[in-house]
Amino acid sequence: MFKDHQAICAIAGGAMVAVLCTGGASAGGGYKQVHSFCRQVACRDGAMPQTGLVADSKGNFYGTTFGGGQGGCGAYGCGTAFELSPKRDGKYKISLLYRFCNQGNCDDGGLPMSGLIVDKAGNLYGTANVGGGYGAGSVFELVLNSDGTRTYTVLHQFWSESNCTDGAGPEYDGLTYKGQASGARYDGTSPLYGTVIAGGSGGVGVVYELKPGSNGTWNENVLYNFCGPTRMANGERRSNPPSGGGCAEGDLPQHALLLDSAGNLYGTTEGGGSNDTGVIFELSKIGKTWSETVLYNICAGGGSCTDGVNASSPLVMDAGGNLYSVMANGGSSEGGLVFKLTPNGTNSTYSVLYDFCAQTGCTDGEEPWGPLLMDSTGNVIGTTEIGGAYGLGTVYEFSGGSVSVLHSFCSQSGCTDGAVPSGGVIQDASGNLYGTASDGCDPCTAYGSVFRLTR
Repeated sequence: MFKDHQAICAIAGGAMVAVLCTGGASAGGGYKQVHSFCRQVACRDGAMPQTGLVADSKGNFYGTTFGGGQGGCGAYGCGTAFELSPKRDGKYKISLLYRFCNQGNCDDGGLPMSGLIVDKAGNLYGTANVGGGYGAGSVFELVLNSDGTRTYTVLHQFWSESNCTDGAGPEYDGLTYKGQASGARYDGTSPLYGTVIAGGSGGVGVVYELKPGSNGTWNENVLYNFCGPTRMANGERRSNPPSGGGCAEGDLPQHALLLDSAGNLYGTTEGGGSNDTGVIFELSKIGKTWSETVLYNICAGGGSCTDGVNASSPLVMDAGGNLYSVMANGGSSEGGLVFKLTPNGTNSTYSVLYDFCAQTGCTDGEEPWGPLLMDSTGNVIGTTEIGGAYGLGTVYEFSGGSVSVLHSFCSQSGCTDGAVPSGGVIQDASGNLYGTASDGCDPCTAYGSVFRLTR
């Protein structure tokens, strides 16, 4: 998913265009640039955001960048956590909350690939992909102090247990909690849930729970080991080690989970399943044990994967209990798709709702990626990494069986409106959409931006 910004510029058609960069430059269709990253020396304000935003009750936005800051992870740094707060003139002020890999040996973590969640007290939580003392990533909290400053605390360091049985490598979309699906803020005390793509007893990822303890520490508990000794939904216990063909119940979970009101967890994997192309799964608690049911084996449509492949977003649920998400690839036009799944154990019903790249030149978008926003009427809004009128991504709305493009990136000369959005969007009380673009070809936006879309 992550793409080098110079390669993206080459796709756009050649040399970068040097133009004057003014914060808040607007494009057609209600587009406004809220912040352009790497405006500070050595990208101290961050670079290349891979994730979306979260907002608090005061209208402040929070997010992470994959690069920038002052760390030893590479030429662009190890990433940042930032705040964008509205000013009276309609612009936004950026404040750096944390620069990752700020501790020796990156004990604090680095290269965050997921966004943040916010609790009722204003504290922020997230995951880092690497570092954390053992090099396998961490879960962290940015505590809001009474004076407005923040204190960074590592809640869990992955690979802290022998043979990495606690998992390793948290990737996209971050943490899940009770009430998140309905828009509630995290209460700060109930369990957090997440996935990691490696480690565990099977070596190919786990679903984990993180709970605060009585002494101020947080305790991690592995709820499910992919490809490890496990109990299936029918009560059967078996060992399912990797055999080169993937694991029947799936392996390599990349994205965040969905927690429903009954306490069941839903998610996807990148590999495993009957076609070794991943599964859509449900975890339900039976007594003290979590058991998995494979709801759908991805790429059941044959070698061409007409039903899609490469699940690329967390699942969302409508009022009727139906699940929706996107596949980055496959489909009738091989540009990815929107799908619906009605969960019913092994008899779940899967259907393709829309195939991207259905229009000439993929002007409707291609390779959908990132969390989806579902409104009260069931319409879905998301982002594609490429495609659109200029080939470098879109914000789209799926409604009534068709897709409407709300913005095609690189619509401005030099891509000053940004390019390659991959973190989805969120919506404010007025219906405005906010998100991030990880790239752009002009020097002002080559390291990504935050944008607003007014519909």
